[in-house]
Amino acid sequence: MEKHIQLSMLLDMKDLSVVIEELKLILSKVSKKVDITTIESTFKDVIDLFGGKYPGYRACNTQYHDIYHTLDTVLAMARLIHANHLNGQVYDKHSICLAIVAGLLHDTGYIQKVEDQDGTGAKYTACHVERSIQFTKVYCQKKNFTQLDIRKMVSMISCTGLDVNLDTIKFSSKKVKRLGQILGSADFLGQMADRTYLEKLLFLFYEFQEGNIPGYKDEQELLVKTLEFAESTKKRYITELGGVNKLMIMHFRDRFNINEDLYQTAIDHHLHYLKEVVLKDPHANHRAHFKRDNLVKKLQEIHKKIK
Repeated sequence: MEKHIQLSMLLDMKDLSVVIEELKLILSKVSKKVDITTIESTFKDVIDLFGGKYPGYRACNTQYHDIYHTLDTVLAMARLIHANHLNGQVYDKHSICLAIVAGLLHDTGYIQKVEDQDGTGAKYTACHVERSIQFTKVYCQKKNFTQLDIRKMVSMISCTGLDVNLDTIKFSSKKVKRLGQILGSADFLGQMADRTYLEKLLFLFYEFQEGNIPGYKDEQELLVKTLEFAESTKKRYITELGGVNKLMIMHFRDRFNINEDLYQTAIDHHLHYLKEVVLKDPHANHRAHFKRDNLVKKLQEIHKKIK
């Protein structure tokens, strides 16, 4: 029997050179004239920023919103842009470049400056979108983007706010709004389809705890409420985000000859397994069910150091 292809099998997300090459290949399918030089430069800067090599900033110390979440988001975003292109939506080369740069910068608000030695970037959870926008403005001014370009990117990043009403965002055009909806959708898809999504939810609880996000008394409650979050996300895809996620299957048909939306398949699998874990026996040791990449062990080691 032929082995079923899973999203995580398509490329090694830990290999940054593989990620950028796939990103470039996908964008070339949309336009041969996209400014790859600017995208590669921003890609390198964001890698340096999260890795603690960007002047004036500490390394990323949030375990859920890490560099791999950013890369998952940007790759999902490029795939959705490609899918929309196949569906007849025309994007000019410059707007595509701005969208990918916005995607790369969308979670920079979690990164602390060097003088900020108190806690981790998780303390900025509630205001990380605003902080990401501020970082984007400063960064893009240094990179000589025009003020109009910066406003376009800011409006796109604003779409990643969990509860933001897109009617309150000033978009310069319908296409910029569409790209913002693609970024907002990719932000959900990238994290929820991640092979280690369930394991990383345990880290998300502690980010929420440090960020004073109410409504989660322990890991178990966050896991249960993740099922509610998934349902609200389905509605948000349709209402605020324009249903762009439904086109993803077109990318996989064209790029890999796979007649399946591998993102949705992965998400459905995660949620089915999560229901089995948290609803069948709410009082069981849920950590014992999450075994991928030894992330639970990593969480335990972090807590030992704290104590």
